[in-house]
Amino acid sequence: MKNTIMNNLEYFWNHEYRHYLREARPHEKNRIKNLFIKNNLELDGESDAHLDIIKKVLPFFFNPNLLKKHRI
Repeated sequence: MKNTIMNNLEYFWNHEYRHYLREARPHEKNRIKNLFIKNNLELDGESDAHLDIIKKVLPFFFNPNLLKKHRI
């Protein structure tokens, strides 16, 4: 049930961030969702605060050198 809920939430991300979140693992998406909620941000919103949270949880998307270390 929990996986079904998370999978359904994937479609609520703002279009601007979908390309980052498409490759994210379920626990990373959940962490981002929880940080959005904790910081009173809408799940489908777009702002610098949203992007800062995504960068914090998924730094490898913004630094290719980290991608190899993260995905091994």
